[in-house]
Formats: sequence, C-alpha cells, structure tokens
Amino acid sequence: MKRGIGITTKCCCGDTFQECIHNIRSAGFDAVMVDAANMSPDELGRCIGLAKRAGLGVPYVHLNCADANNMWAHGEAHKQFIQNLKASIDACARNGVPVAVFHASYNSKPEVSALPVSLHTLDTMRGITNYAAKRNVKLAIENIDRANLEHLYFLLDNITSPYFGFCYDSGHHMLFAPEIDYLARYGDRLFAVHLQDNQRNSPVKSWKDDQHMLPGDGKIDFDKIAADIAKSCYRGVVMLEVNRSSPSNLYNNMPADEYLKRAYECGTKIANKIN
Repeated sequence: MKRGIGITTKCCCGDTFQECIHNIRSAGFDAVMVDAANMSPDELGRCIGLAKRAGLGVPYVHLNCADANNMWAHGEAHKQFIQNLKASIDACARNGVPVAVFHASYNSKPEVSALPVSLHTLDTMRGITNYAAKRNVKLAIENIDRANLEHLYFLLDNITSPYFGFCYDSGHHMLFAPEIDYLARYGDRLFAVHLQDNQRNSPVKSWKDDQHMLPGDGKIDFDKIAADIAKSCYRGVVMLEVNRSSPSNLYNNMPADEYLKRAYECGTKIANKIN
C-alpha cells in the first residue's frame, strides 16, 4: 500500500500557521498533524479547517498537554482537565479528525513524575474514552520520559476500548527507554506515530535533548523502527514530528522550502521501508 507522508505544524516552516500549511502542501506532503500547544479548542478547530482547505489530510492532532498532570489530581483542577479534554475531542469530532494524541503528564524537566496513578483517574479516563467513542474519535497516549512509564502502562493496560490506544514517539523512546520494546507491547493498538531523530544524549539533562531532528540526522536506527511498524496494526500516515528550530541548531541557516524537501524525502524513505 502507498502510505501518505505527513509532518507536524510545529516544524516552524512559516511565519504564520497559514504560511506554514501552504509551504507544507507545496513540498508534496499529503497530511499534517496540527500541534495544539497553547491553542484553545476553538483555535484548534480553526487550524484544522485551514489545513483541510489547503488540501492536507489531518489524521490526528496533538492536543494541548499543559494541564496533563491534572489528570491525576482531584478537585477543581481535575474537573477543568476533563472539561478541556472533552472540548478538544469535540473539536476533533466537528472537523473529522479521527485520532487525538495526548500525554499522561506534563513536566518542564524530563524524568519528573506526575502524581501517583489512581483508580480515580482510571475511572475518569474510561469515562472520557466512552465520550470520545460516541463522537468517533480515538485517543492515543504517547510514550514520553521514563518517570511516567507507570502512568502510560497503567492507562493502556487497564483501558481496553478500541477507542484508546498508543502513539509511538521514536525520539522519546530512544532518549529515555531504548531497552523497552513499545511496538511489540502495543503494536496491535498503534493509532499514531511521531518519527523524529536525536543524538541519544545520555544522561538526558533537559528537554533540549529531545531534538526533533530529521530521521537520519541523528543516531536512531530507523530501519528497525520501520520494520517494527510494519509488523504492527498501523496502516496510517508516516508522520514526522520534526522542527526546523531544533535545539541541535543543524537547520539554522536552511530555508523552509529546502528543509521541507529534505523532510519529505526522509518520510518517503521510511514509508518505502515499512512497505
């Protein structure tokens, strides 16, 4: 099968969202992942519409995860988290986006754990999964740092709905837990992929080590990752979660069109390996 090639809107390839979308489409990409960091649900819906009108598919969005720690909290903070997540799910449903990606925690420093896992949160997330299912939106939880592995496992191993699955991030995998075979464990529930490279700096000192480089510019073995994705249930877009403003500084002087051309070539190579 021919796989589409996608890229995140946080690739920083335009001064405005609309210019970024235009540049991505001009480079040949089939799809885009709208990154909703710091976006309200209404703004998310507007940006999804802009992407679709530009001729780009939106197979999934990356939700704003700034309040993700409140998933494990109680009281008003927890209620607000539920309200925000449901509003984002509604935005996806209204705009025909089938998958929403989210984090189980949010931390300014890697390897800082969220609050302890709890049955209270499990009940909440089961309820939100049912809410999403009624709107035909799937939720995909992403692997991030090692400190929050317990939270990832807790949710994925206890919520068995076909509307709750996994988003695989290659950069986070190789930085924080390269010995864990995420795709063997959750490949049959793989809803989304974030493919990005890094220098695999160890120990990880800050999120700057999560470099979001183009595949092939770092040290990650994408031959193996492509083979593992091929064995999974995933049949979707090869999505690059890369950034021209990478902390690696590798692309500082590279024009947006040249960067996107290289990115599209990287995505095509990975797609061919998966196929």
